[in-house]
Amino acid sequence: MVFGPIGAGGSAGPGDIGDVRHFSGLVSGLDTEGIIKKLMAVQRKPLDQLLRDKQWLAWQREAYREVNRSLLAFRDALSALRLSGTYRQQKALLSRDDLVGVTATGAAVPGVHSLRVNRLAKPATVVGNAIAGRLAGTAPTDPLGKQFGIADTATLEFTLTLTDPSGNPLGKATVTVTDAGTKTIADIVQAINAAAFTDPNTKQPVDFGVRASYDPTLDRLFVQTRQMGNLVLTLEDVTTATGASGDVGVVATLFGAPVDSATGKAKLTGTPGQTAEVVLDGATLTFADNRFAAFGLDFVLKGADAGAETTITVVRDTEAIVDRVLDFVKRYNDLLDDLNRRLTEPRYRDYPPLLDDEKAKMSEKQIEEWEKRAKSGLLARDPLLERLVTEMRRAVTTPVVIGGQTVSLADIGITTGNWWDRGRLVVDEGKLRAAVAEDPERVAALLSQKLASGAPDAENRDPFHPQKGLAVRLYDVVGAAINRFVDRAGRDGVAVGDQSVLGRALTRLDGRINELTRRLKAIEDRYWREFTAMEKAIQRANVQSLWLMQAFGGGA
Repeated sequence: MVFGPIGAGGSAGPGDIGDVRHFSGLVSGLDTEGIIKKLMAVQRKPLDQLLRDKQWLAWQREAYREVNRSLLAFRDALSALRLSGTYRQQKALLSRDDLVGVTATGAAVPGVHSLRVNRLAKPATVVGNAIAGRLAGTAPTDPLGKQFGIADTATLEFTLTLTDPSGNPLGKATVTVTDAGTKTIADIVQAINAAAFTDPNTKQPVDFGVRASYDPTLDRLFVQTRQMGNLVLTLEDVTTATGASGDVGVVATLFGAPVDSATGKAKLTGTPGQTAEVVLDGATLTFADNRFAAFGLDFVLKGADAGAETTITVVRDTEAIVDRVLDFVKRYNDLLDDLNRRLTEPRYRDYPPLLDDEKAKMSEKQIEEWEKRAKSGLLARDPLLERLVTEMRRAVTTPVVIGGQTVSLADIGITTGNWWDRGRLVVDEGKLRAAVAEDPERVAALLSQKLASGAPDAENRDPFHPQKGLAVRLYDVVGAAINRFVDRAGRDGVAVGDQSVLGRALTRLDGRINELTRRLKAIEDRYWREFTAMEKAIQRANVQSLWLMQAFGGGA
């Protein structure tokens, strides 16, 4: 017995089949469930079409949003291309690049400079002597207590002091290491690196970037400041620990510093740091670092040679401008190709979106191939895309008025291809480089020129104004298109509460689907009630017929 959905029932009477409300052909022998399924298949056709329409609209909305993501990326790239400073790239040519590296910024001015490097800036450095007092049979990785015969509970304490060359204190830190029986040289290094320095005058924390390291090959400790300049670093023991090897401390043992007989403590002063000194265009200058900036140039000192002069020639970087233009053309062509592909993509109307029960009968490969065709042509001949393509092509083909003269892409070696290229730009790099070398300002203006300050609002709103550069025009055109696509398909990632045209259409479809689903449920329930009533009637007729047969048979 196959039971269908529960329908309206009633109390059982003489001849009824208990309280079974929906059953399939128990008395009649009919395939009731199969009949109702076929009847409902006819009734479900409008619902199936609504489900297909909903899936198509959902795909179309996502296609619009994919285009919008491409437009946003393109507009972000245009943000830099519409700025005149983007094309004012300079580069520095050096006669001696082994002594200095120079990078020109946008503020650099073409010209020639001379530079001599008298000395490089250096950090304050302490290089430890050979480690003293290590017991025979021990290794650098053993605990300090074992290596140097120090009591396991010993506390090792020392200070790091930074001063200027005159001895004026600049910062001091105290390093304390407890339980020498469990600590190693690595713990000493870690403690130095974590040391907190305090300015003795202001009592405020100060960071000189003091870092320690241990080289197991040389078996020596090194300490250095990250900050360069006139600094002197001194290490001094505060306490000592008595062990088999006598009075020892961190500075005495690990840095091999001599112990002062009067205090019993060791002290080690490292090599002072120094400032950099250069002679730039005849002026002697000092810097606390090997990096400095001047004349819109960033200098990195590499070597010192007071007798050698480096000539720095700042020139316009025409190659950078060419690269910018080529990048613009590539991004434009890529976007245009994608839009044209979507506009001309074929629509396969014989491949509608699949329903769940249809997918259940297909393999994953079959579903993939079907949906590939079903999703084709989502935006074919779409008016919003056609408008965008037309406006993009108009924006780049309309000449720009620069200084009273009209200049077009063709003047710098960029033309549109054949008609079947659908507006793609073709670059003659030789002509482009020649145009950039001859007049880089004109090339920059062709892309980045803006209207004069105070221009009327009507002119500012006109994306095709003849005095607007191509990148400026495209930025306006693409920005307006993004807003139109948002109105049509909503913002990326928004599913709930989408008030776009397609979002509202999908919401209306959901309402119709829900209403039709309720109606179909009621129709199916009605079919089951009718077939159930038929089964009960047949059963009653069979019971009555059996009674009559028995009655007449008994009378004979």
